[in-house]
Amino acid sequence: MAGSEINLVDYNTTTAFWSFLIYCLDVIFVAVFFLFYASRVFAQLLSKLIRWFTWRHLKAYIEF
Repeated sequence: MAGSEINLVDYNTTTAFWSFLIYCLDVIFVAVFFLFYASRVFAQLLSKLIRWFTWRHLKAYIEF
């Protein structure tokens, strides 16, 4: 099997460390963003839906 040589890429350990660190920070930022911001967006949409429903059917405007 002369043609099945595996070429391993030799990364510099400093470059690999910084790439991994930046990747981890990006993942943490996105996770925190979704955990704390997505619930606010969902709550805003739900409150607008409730407000629209009560105004349409009961003619009552509810302020949150």
